[in-house]
Amino acid sequence: MNTETLIVLLTIGIGILPIIWIRRFFKNWLWGLLLCIGVFTATGAFIWHNVTSSTVSKKKLQSKSLPHPRLAGGYVSSSKCRSCHPSEYASWYHTYHRTMTQAAGPESVVGNFDKVTLKSKSHSFYLEQKDNEFWAQEIYQNPKTNQNEIGTWNQILMTTGSHQTQIYWVQGPQSNQLRIFPFAYLILKNKWVPLKDAFLKYPEQVENENLFWNFNCIQCHATAGQSRPQVRGKTDTRVGELGIACESCHGPAANHVQINQEPLHRYQNHFSKNSDSTIVNPKRESHRSSSQICGQCHGIFYILDLDHAKQHGFQYRPGDDLEKTKPTIRPKLAKWEKLLNDLEKQDPTFLSNRYWSDGMVRVGGREYNGLVESPCYQRGTMSCLSCHSMHNYQARVDQLSEGMEGDQACLDCHSSYRKQITQHTHHPENSAGSRCYNCHMPYTAYGLLKAQRSHQIDNPSVQSSVETGRPNACNLCHLDQTLDWTQRYLNQWYQIPTVNLTQDQKEISAVLLWLLRGDAGQRALAVLTMGWDVAKETSGDKWLAPFLAELLNDPYTAIRFLAGQSLWKIQEFKNLKYDSQAPPKERIDSKNKVLSIWKRAQTSKISQTGKSILIKPDGKVNRGKMLQFLSQRNDRRMDLSE
Repeated sequence: MNTETLIVLLTIGIGILPIIWIRRFFKNWLWGLLLCIGVFTATGAFIWHNVTSSTVSKKKLQSKSLPHPRLAGGYVSSSKCRSCHPSEYASWYHTYHRTMTQAAGPESVVGNFDKVTLKSKSHSFYLEQKDNEFWAQEIYQNPKTNQNEIGTWNQILMTTGSHQTQIYWVQGPQSNQLRIFPFAYLILKNKWVPLKDAFLKYPEQVENENLFWNFNCIQCHATAGQSRPQVRGKTDTRVGELGIACESCHGPAANHVQINQEPLHRYQNHFSKNSDSTIVNPKRESHRSSSQICGQCHGIFYILDLDHAKQHGFQYRPGDDLEKTKPTIRPKLAKWEKLLNDLEKQDPTFLSNRYWSDGMVRVGGREYNGLVESPCYQRGTMSCLSCHSMHNYQARVDQLSEGMEGDQACLDCHSSYRKQITQHTHHPENSAGSRCYNCHMPYTAYGLLKAQRSHQIDNPSVQSSVETGRPNACNLCHLDQTLDWTQRYLNQWYQIPTVNLTQDQKEISAVLLWLLRGDAGQRALAVLTMGWDVAKETSGDKWLAPFLAELLNDPYTAIRFLAGQSLWKIQEFKNLKYDSQAPPKERIDSKNKVLSIWKRAQTSKISQTGKSILIKPDGKVNRGKMLQFLSQRNDRRMDLSE
């Protein structure tokens, strides 16, 4: 029953008493009727005030706490674009860019708030939806009584993300600061997890309870954001619009809207071959300029005037030169050496949590960093729009332009390969091994519990794998093969020089080496590729279980979660009960259960044995060698900047 219905019923119910009283004491029905109406009105007003005052205050809370609309500097919001550009507006509206940041409400909140209790080592909350609002009540342990006690209610005011993971924000300590809620919702798994478990974070890292949207996410998750900290003693954050809206890519549209109010101008502009100078159309920009529009968010950048950016927003506007105000950090360029040395003094892991040692980006969402290092961009005209579109796309997930889900984007320039795919790839024409992106854009970046394609177009290289630890395309598909096997074929087919390898690199599967003794980032990529259907079809999946089982008790929660995901994709383990957040004993029990199931099934089903995959001729795992590799695991601290 909603609030309005309750008010009506209470008013009628309470109003019955004065009607009875009026009937007994008033002979003049007109006076009685007027008094009755007055009683009804007063009763209704009283109930409305008392019942809805809390609701009104809650709505005021959300309104005051969200970033204030800032329709200045020429920004008018995407709603002004809709009438003249309905199809473009509709296609943008259905992208994950629009829903990146939203005010919390029934249409935006994905997480389960149906009287759920969440628990972690440091936090416990009771979640509940009240009408159209979402609330979290803190439960804390009283240190004196050691008993759980009920704390304050926090209203969920805003959301970030709507595809893989959704993060929530509550009222911060002052003005319209938004503080992060310490749990995240994994959308594809319908599962709540402690916030840091949704990312590849060092296990002993203390949770940052004072992470504010205003000073971090606003950089890329809103349009025309201004943090505005400590203005007259308070935070007065403003945005042109929540989410990535039309003006993020096309620039401020006030002048464009004003001029195009006149129908004749719109008609002339429609048939004119000259571009409209009042707005930026990325398609009409150079490949560098159009890519920078994406790169303002999809890159690792350095803000030259940080104080100005906090108070007034970023100076960059679509069509400008991004490098003049928000340059992309490219570690291998000499001009970055001094600044990176300074950054490394402040944070010794700055580079290693973002880049492979040769400067290739290793975290997801930074595709522009990869693009600008690619020969196709540097010596050609490749841009983000060569493959992607915000409007004319095949699917919401990757927003590939229509017709670009295959090799088309590559063959448009490299047309000589069109009729000799097999001769070039040495794989069947219609196989995964003949797809350009599988070899030249392999899954070497990590973010949001998934592997992501590198956007630095390059060739498979064993030398790079040896020098940086980065997996190469060949071994990410041929899970059972060694680096030595890979370099022999690369040398035979493409005359790529060989490099010196260790005995293990000559004899043991490259993926197993990354899985068992790699750092957390390498282990995550190895686990994920073991769940890739193409790789399992190529290499078989009956031998994977005992190695994935070892990672069910990995120190990093994210890796444990991914190991469970890959195991569930193997027929024998699709019903395995496993919780990556369970206590160590339960995780070890799950590992032992996997090993027990595999031992019972493998004698009749496994078709592969061999030294490279540590499976002995009798079908048993070479456990001594596996434990040796595990003892060599690279346990350096990793907090990938996803």
